[in-house]
Amino acid sequence: MRFASTTAVLAFASAVVADVPILGHSVTQIAAKIANTPRSSSANDVPNTYFFETHHDGSIADTIDHIKQHAQKFGVPESAIASRVTFDNVVFQGASIHITVAHNSTNVLNAVIPGIKNITPVKRVPRPQPVKITRPAPPLLGFPHNMTGAYQAHNAGFLGKGIKVAVIDTGVYYLHPALGGCFIKDAHGRPCKIAFRTDFVGDLYDGTNTPIPDPDPLDNCSAEGHGTHTTGIIAADTRLITDPAFRPLNDFIGVAPEATMGMCKSCHWVGCAWRASEATRMLVIGGSSDDLAVKAIFQALEDQVDIISYSVSFAAAYDSSPVATAIRQVAKAGVYFFGSASNNGGAGFGVGGETADVPEAIVVASIDNSHAVGQSFNAESGEVFGYAENIAGGSFEPNQAVKIVVNNPAGPSDDGCFPHTINPAINSSVALLNFNENPFAGGCSSHSRCFNALQAGAIGCLLYNIPGNADLAGGANGIPGGVIDNGSGLALIKLLQSHPDTVFHMNAGLGASLQSTSGAPSSFTALGLDDDLLISPSIAGVGGHVYSTISEFSAQLNDLPSPYTDMSGTSMSTPGVAGAAALYLQAKGREWVLNNGGIDKLRRALTSSAKPVKIFQRNLLSSVWEQGAGLVSLFDSITARHETSPAWFALNDTIRTQPSYDLTITNHGSTAVTYTLTNVGAALGT
Repeated sequence: MRFASTTAVLAFASAVVADVPILGHSVTQIAAKIANTPRSSSANDVPNTYFFETHHDGSIADTIDHIKQHAQKFGVPESAIASRVTFDNVVFQGASIHITVAHNSTNVLNAVIPGIKNITPVKRVPRPQPVKITRPAPPLLGFPHNMTGAYQAHNAGFLGKGIKVAVIDTGVYYLHPALGGCFIKDAHGRPCKIAFRTDFVGDLYDGTNTPIPDPDPLDNCSAEGHGTHTTGIIAADTRLITDPAFRPLNDFIGVAPEATMGMCKSCHWVGCAWRASEATRMLVIGGSSDDLAVKAIFQALEDQVDIISYSVSFAAAYDSSPVATAIRQVAKAGVYFFGSASNNGGAGFGVGGETADVPEAIVVASIDNSHAVGQSFNAESGEVFGYAENIAGGSFEPNQAVKIVVNNPAGPSDDGCFPHTINPAINSSVALLNFNENPFAGGCSSHSRCFNALQAGAIGCLLYNIPGNADLAGGANGIPGGVIDNGSGLALIKLLQSHPDTVFHMNAGLGASLQSTSGAPSSFTALGLDDDLLISPSIAGVGGHVYSTISEFSAQLNDLPSPYTDMSGTSMSTPGVAGAAALYLQAKGREWVLNNGGIDKLRRALTSSAKPVKIFQRNLLSSVWEQGAGLVSLFDSITARHETSPAWFALNDTIRTQPSYDLTITNHGSTAVTYTLTNVGAALGT
């Protein structure tokens, strides 16, 4: 129950007062970490560019003229002010301008102009970047659906039909047959899956220069294809594809494959400008700016979408930023906004980024997938193990038959680090060695281990990481090898202890294998709380190893057999939960949800049924400020007979904390129920 999780936050609040140690750190140290975490600085400003919000009491053209008439307050001539992006809709009016001559920015930011509510510098928005995880293995979308209840919802007939979803990202390769193969309408006049929107930036935009918008959000030039990947998580359907060039590893559908999709391309990725200017080999780093992000958010509102999926997260000022304002406004207008919690895991507390500081948004953390599909070796008895190839040493021959010998079943830190720690039995076999590079723990490099194995006659060097590590290996020249995770290593040792003569086939192509971190918070998922110490993230989805669509260009660039790949990040978990919300809206009815509380109703429905998850290899729940309410459990949300309100309690300060709080439990069933409230401790809150 969500209440059980939030009580951990209450316990944490009391722990702060006592300054007790939390996982080896005092609260004073934690507070210092939060205080020293970078939020936003002038280094992130788009040069000479400013964002104005008006009182919405005139036309936008009049507003621009009004700003120019006050140019003397900026210390510049009227001719030096150029309009950049304008905003004029039912909930917001404003503009961004660019000043073309040298000036003092303080004069602009401190100017008092009648009718202008707020002036801020336009901020760069870094391009969304997926996380590279040791195992380059793309897990199948089917496995996240099993974990989140999406398959059950599909089997009940809920596929997102009639729900309109906007993805704000780097564009989409809508020519991909899994995404419909067309834009707006096909050659026969039938509606396409990607049915609306535009490109606000153009292919040459780098986050600082002048955007050149056009009506086509196509992306077949970026290296990663981030927007195509996030769109596919929601809407892909490969089941009827017959073209071998577009066949995935196995058929899958997105969370809401019948939803009507739109792409608001508000940022640009490395690659497009390079292809457009091959003669000069120009490389644009890519990204966006917050005025363009705001433009995309409000455009989605004007397109009358039900849901926005926003997989862009960046540090920003306390929640008065233009993007935060836009999120609040569209949420009030009835649009459900899902934002990523960011990939700043390990950077301290309160590092969720822009959307995490907006209570009106549903902020999504990441949980690791159950399976990985990638480069593998297989046991003849049927077991499959995924691995990341060493940098040096080359590859095993395709389907090379070998025996694997455990160098030292005890797995000491110096396993294979010295010639005398090498087991002679590895001769003519692939050596399996523990991998701990920490010299203070007695460890050594992968080169030392693999070189010593080579000298002892091994034909391969296979390393397994210690718990909690996800290191890649350099290896050694002359001996192929790779790295597997700790859980796979222990499983392999167990297999070899009972069947030492097992034959394995290395470099066996793509294959599915279990992930030892399945169901645990991803190492990269950022920690909350928000800037007001309110609960953030809200909920979690599967974002660690997700297999989805990319463009043909991305596939060719990354030497992939077809345009599908693995990406990891809260960028991936966010569209998964946004898609789940689309199924919930279809099941319950958009108007019914809106009339019964809108965003608050949807948040309560999703969080009341979410499943709290445990820390990897610990019998302890992850903190609310890491996983929110827990992993989304969609079918439980749809069929729930019970619901709690509010979605959470947070004792965030001593001034606003109340002597008591009301918890309402609603029984939607037809029979009486007796409820028992319990307190379940969680990390950082016990």
